[in-house]
Amino acid sequence: MVGGSKQMQRGQAIVLVALMILVLFGFVGLAIDSGRAYLDRRHLQAAADAAALAAAYTYMNTSDYSQSEQKAADTYAGNEALYGAAACSGLGTLAATCTFGDPWGQTLTIIVTNKAIAGVSFAVTATHSIPVAIMQVLGSGRSINVSAAATAVARRAGTNGAAIQTLSPAGCGGNGGQSLTFQGSSKTYVTGDIWSNGSVFDNSASAGGSVNGNVIDICGSQPALTTPTPWTVSGTQANGWTMPDPGYPLPPLNASSQSWSSTSGSVEQPGTYSSDPRPSGCYFLAGGVYNFKVGITENGGFVSN
Repeated sequence: MVGGSKQMQRGQAIVLVALMILVLFGFVGLAIDSGRAYLDRRHLQAAADAAALAAAYTYMNTSDYSQSEQKAADTYAGNEALYGAAACSGLGTLAATCTFGDPWGQTLTIIVTNKAIAGVSFAVTATHSIPVAIMQVLGSGRSINVSAAATAVARRAGTNGAAIQTLSPAGCGGNGGQSLTFQGSSKTYVTGDIWSNGSVFDNSASAGGSVNGNVIDICGSQPALTTPTPWTVSGTQANGWTMPDPGYPLPPLNASSQSWSSTSGSVEQPGTYSSDPRPSGCYFLAGGVYNFKVGITENGGFVSN
């Protein structure tokens, strides 16, 4: 009986090895094909980024949708090494689609959105397929689809650099509060544009102020700076774009105690101020983080960084 049992167990290792080889083959195929797809996706993203930037730059110089969309298609084709002429439909409209006659179905879609003074955006989506080398043996299909998207904004002539820019979405999309609020008893004078990812509001009830530039927010009612006290805005008030957070790390907080100089024209240093300096002269702020424990009240002076 013992000898018969050994004979019945012969060949079992071959079955296990065959199954292990099949699993190993699957892992190798996954590594090779997914690696190719990852590298292709990175290259496709770079091509989409370049196409969106090319469209925005061309529009800033020509103010022409058709030329901008054609430039996006040409730039994309150059980065993807596509040598056939692009066949585009919808050039000159707010939605254009281009194909390139290649075996893998390269397609570029360009969506244009005009936000008046806030600028014109070009949203680019690129798609194509790449052949599968090994995984198709395991039934995954002969190709996989890869896509990438990018957006660039062409800034309008007459807009300035942002004097005040806030990234908080407060006041938009169901978020409470305001992204930027002006309050106090002194008038506020802003030279340059105000850009906000939320809503901008004047809550001073008496002071108001003026903006020598444009006011661009995301979802606040327009005009944004008229209630409860009217402001003077030399440019345009409009809804704009959500600005991405660059994710820069916050600078370290200087906890050392500082005292505000009483000499007009002095350079103040970052740190913690336990009392309100109430500046009445001309002062400059050195780079760093300032912590005013009880606030800072502008008292007819000028403070600048």
